[in-house]
Amino acid sequence: QDISSEITAHVGSQIQIQVESEYGYGVIWEGVTPRYDIASQTYFYTVLAEDLTSYDGALHSSVILLRPVGTSTNISFRFDVRMEEDSQSIENAGTLTYRDAEGNSHNITTGSLIEGILYGNTFFLEVALQPNYRVGYVAIVSQGIHILDYDTIGSGFNPVSSRIEIQTSILNEYKPDLGEAISIIVNFERDVWTDYRVDGLSGEGTEASPFIIATREDLAYMAYMINDEGNEYYASAYYLLVDNLDMDGRFWEPIGTEENPFSGTFNFDVYSIENLEHYMVYSNPTTSYNGLFWFMTEDAQILITNNALIIGLSVAGGIILLILLILLIILLVRRRNKKKMEELANS
Repeated sequence: QDISSEITAHVGSQIQIQVESEYGYGVIWEGVTPRYDIASQTYFYTVLAEDLTSYDGALHSSVILLRPVGTSTNISFRFDVRMEEDSQSIENAGTLTYRDAEGNSHNITTGSLIEGILYGNTFFLEVALQPNYRVGYVAIVSQGIHILDYDTIGSGFNPVSSRIEIQTSILNEYKPDLGEAISIIVNFERDVWTDYRVDGLSGEGTEASPFIIATREDLAYMAYMINDEGNEYYASAYYLLVDNLDMDGRFWEPIGTEENPFSGTFNFDVYSIENLEHYMVYSNPTTSYNGLFWFMTEDAQILITNNALIIGLSVAGGIILLILLILLIILLVRRRNKKKMEELANS
């Protein structure tokens, strides 16, 4: 909206102009460069002689155009990519790529600075994860103050598209200083099975009614209750495996710690647990049973039914029975032949 106002001013006088704008938007002046006072958020324009069409030392009437145009503020983001709980290098966990709405992309590492993002725009961080790792959290930090966490950034992390959506307009709630680079922290972390545990197990944990381990999440719950919760009942309980389990895809933390060792009974029956991968080397003692257990007491019992032995015994038993049957037939045939020979001899 154009606003005309007649004022009287001499050359060298200052005209004070105050323009209010929403957070994230600034002002561009067409044809002039006013001085901006941050404290009062006020623009000051000084009348110059060259602004006048003619000058004879007296008052002169002239039109000076002071035209502010609203524009989005340019935002800079500095990235901090880390792995707080792991000594592995970031590359072992995954990589990040910045991508804007136009499809422009940049590889992101710690210290990367992306400038010129207009307030109100949306951009994406595309994640390429290595096996057994995940994005733990994402945070936006300004001037050392943690202002936004992972759950409030746009729609968050989409595990299907492996993309983090960040809408710059969400900064409006906290209004950090957009004149400084805003920090974005992306933290990778290990993907461990205990984070995907069920809420409980079937069975009572007794010899007559053992806890049933039917899924990987069941096994994770067992490990969590013993290692993390230090639950003595679960540490000394009876467990029965009722299916083969493939633990590929996430790290496994072996059951039993020095503080909370396993002292119960685990019955594999005829099943197995495979592809247990650890993120560290366990020693003193080393792990046992393909990496399933770590610290165990003398009371712990691991029961395994050997299928090969059962099949072998069955096959061997069948062969022995067959041999005995053949020997019996031979014996009966010989007896019959002997009897015929005796009858022929007597006749």
